[in-house]
Amino acid sequence: MKKNTFLHSGDLGDIIYSLPTIKRLGGGILYLNPASNSTVKDYPIKTKLSIAAINSLRPILAMQEYIDDVLIWNGENPDYNLDLFRSNIRFNNLAISHMDALGINEVKIENQWITYRNKRQLSKPYLINRSVRYHGNYVEWVKILNIIKDHSLFIGLPKEHEIFEYTFEVKIPYYPTPTIIDLVETINSCEKIFCNQSFAHAIAEGLAHPLHCEVFRPYPAAVFANKVTSQYF
Repeated sequence: MKKNTFLHSGDLGDIIYSLPTIKRLGGGILYLNPASNSTVKDYPIKTKLSIAAINSLRPILAMQEYIDDVLIWNGENPDYNLDLFRSNIRFNNLAISHMDALGINEVKIENQWITYRNKRQLSKPYLINRSVRYHGNYVEWVKILNIIKDHSLFIGLPKEHEIFEYTFEVKIPYYPTPTIIDLVETINSCEKIFCNQSFAHAIAEGLAHPLHCEVFRPYPAAVFANKVTSQYF
């Protein structure tokens, strides 16, 4: 039986939000494009999906029962071009944008689309992640930190950790996650993650892991309606 083929040009969070569409269409082979441009005319991408990023992402994708293989795109003609979401972005949810682009009428995404079972022992119950973009609610962060700052670890890039501590005048221990599998396993091991609209947030949504997410209101592209594991501020 011929397997469906899918193409995506990144970035990493966009690929995670394309997975519910791949799953809904029966799964198959995912081609990832390490090029500087989207395959959709007039909708360029701002970041390049590197070979290193693909190699880091491949293990967690390959673990999903609906992904048969993850390959580097070399000009193959896919059955489904997931890059089409760029010309059809809904400003409330990137996962739904992918479905819309491929003709799937859906207003609610299933609760979980990433399966990962391994856990590790963490020294504190909560995780914090805040990327350098998509900020929206400084005051709510201050309220949250008054409660969780002594019970949290920070994950993400070292520079993000530095900026977070400077911005909120707190000291949060840094917990390195050098690979995407490390990131997934760490998120899967915490009691709850507090984050903004970031790659770590996309992973937590895919895992259906308890999260509390800061919303960037001009572009609330990662807010899921009626998702029982997710809260937003």
